[in-house]
Amino acid sequence: MRHKLTLETDYKVNGNSSGRGIDTLAIAVDGRDNNDIYSDDFEGRDATERYVIENYDYETDMLKAATKNQLKLWLNNAKAQAEALLEYKEVAKEAALSREDETSALATKLQAALDEYEGEQYKEWLNGDYRGNWDGIMKMASKRYSEGEIEFTEDEGEVSVEFTKEYINSLMNNGDYEIKTQKDAREYLEASINSDARAQNNKRKAENEARKVERERVAAYKAVQAKEAEERRQERIREHLKAI
Repeated sequence: MRHKLTLETDYKVNGNSSGRGIDTLAIAVDGRDNNDIYSDDFEGRDATERYVIENYDYETDMLKAATKNQLKLWLNNAKAQAEALLEYKEVAKEAALSREDETSALATKLQAALDEYEGEQYKEWLNGDYRGNWDGIMKMASKRYSEGEIEFTEDEGEVSVEFTKEYINSLMNNGDYEIKTQKDAREYLEASINSDARAQNNKRKAENEARKVERERVAAYKAVQAKEAEERRQERIREHLKAI
């Protein structure tokens, strides 16, 4: 029997930016939720966009949109067609990348490619990549909370588990004698994940505050250095003025 976990999803409590249970679990085991990963992945999305932009069939679109007079002109004038195609490409690229025209064939293909890329990235985030460089949130959670004995699954952003007798027995053997049923195990697991997510978020806040303090210290130091340099500059000029 699978048990859906009810996890805290309040941003103020644990930094969960989506309101989904899976992101609370991710914060607990990795310190980041999926939006953090998404925000950092500029290179992957840019590479996906560039591939579509560079390999798109602009000529077909241009010919479909051309007037009869334009087609007649290009029929025996390859140079005129090539120049028109270069201009068409630039306009189409700019419109697609700026999302000015979301209904164009290029914009539709571009969005489909990004959706596919992000879907694959989400699967890897959950289950690990084929290269073995990343275990995935599900495996990380299983290792952390059950030493691999129970399986975590995700559906529509929510987390479920199926407990084994061995897992419950292991909790009892570790001193948690009141855990006798799967309900007890679920509540114990939820409390553990929620506690870890809060701790990770508090750690992150402390690190961010420390970086802020350091930035302010460096800025203040540079301001003092700049003030002293300006005072020295002015003093040198005064000295020269006195010598005249």
